[in-house]
Amino acid sequence: MGACAPGTGAALGPGAVPSPAQPASAAREPARPEPDLTVLVFPCSPCTRPRPPRTMKVKVISILEDNYMYLVIEESTKEAVAVDAAVPKRLLEIIRKEGVALKAILTTHHHWDHARGNEELAKLYPDLRVYGADERIGALTNKVAHNEVLKFGDINVRCLFTPCHTSGHTCYFMWEDNSPDAPALFSGDTLFVGGCGRFFEGTAEQMYKNLMDVLAALPKETKVFCGHEYAVRNLKFASKVEPENENVKKKLAWAKLRDDEDLPTVPSTLQEEFQYNPFLRVSSRAEVHGQDGSGGRAARSPHGKGQLQEAQRAAEPPGHAGLRMGALQPLPGEEVKRRWVAPVISLESHWNVGSVLSRGSALWEGVPCGVLQRVASCLDRHESDTWGFPAQGCWSPLLGPSLCVDPFPPKL
Repeated sequence: MGACAPGTGAALGPGAVPSPAQPASAAREPARPEPDLTVLVFPCSPCTRPRPPRTMKVKVISILEDNYMYLVIEESTKEAVAVDAAVPKRLLEIIRKEGVALKAILTTHHHWDHARGNEELAKLYPDLRVYGADERIGALTNKVAHNEVLKFGDINVRCLFTPCHTSGHTCYFMWEDNSPDAPALFSGDTLFVGGCGRFFEGTAEQMYKNLMDVLAALPKETKVFCGHEYAVRNLKFASKVEPENENVKKKLAWAKLRDDEDLPTVPSTLQEEFQYNPFLRVSSRAEVHGQDGSGGRAARSPHGKGQLQEAQRAAEPPGHAGLRMGALQPLPGEEVKRRWVAPVISLESHWNVGSVLSRGSALWEGVPCGVLQRVASCLDRHESDTWGFPAQGCWSPLLGPSLCVDPFPPKL
């Protein structure tokens, strides 16, 4: 399998099937430049025997502020499967350019920046199948189960249930028959380059199981295609966790160069992630993959299972971490609404709301955690249909009682 720009690409698919451990309307134009170039990624191990014709390639498509959606193309039939089709307009441009027919959508989770385009695409393609594990996914036609295998021509897809970021999050492990190339993992918001997703609807224990029992059981050469471009931020955090880790230093320097040129850092591989991702370096599983080439005896991060949640907290942007530690202030409910709830409600679109959440807007600078919890409570009751998902689900990693040192206050 090959992968092409806008973005990057990778080879996919051994013939053998691994057995992981059981465990809206047209979107806003992308903010980031989308380079139209092709990056060739060769298989991890040399192959001297004649190679069969490659039948599959991945288009990496940069959308919104920092999202990725993907178009997987079976070149022999010119049929395609989209992963997290959030921006229909951009996806349709790629489909027309490639001259392919869209047959299915694989949705990792229901958040608007991963699933917003499903309904519009379903109207354009009446026979389109939309796969996912969460009833909240728009236009869902086929609900999948853990370890269920889907088939699209020579392309095989194993559905891996990974609840935590959302309660219905699913990753998709993909390979093609009779190919020497590496398989691919579309990890959504569970595993990132150098990091993992926020615990919106789950716990540290769930994320630990997702990473160490489900995803770590996949072949080490698996190419990782994640849902967001967070590499530089994640690797800066990793450098604080393990300041002497040369793999972290090298990957961070490389990621900064990619970022300077507006180029993606996907795909990485699972083997690479075990070298520098602190959330995959929390148990001896890292040794199994021999992350430093020492045959599995590399030094490990001091993080243990019970510390994964603390590491996830520390990985938040500075503006977020400080907010969470503030003391509960007994501000009147109407004052909270006037100063913080009303400005959010007045935002024109969920695009701006997403920026407020992800960037730690000055709107929240210095706001104590307890106050933010009360804000979230108000927003949860506000009509939020234009956002595409409940406000409480969006704010919970910052404001939820499991991650906040303050007691959860009564609703306003």
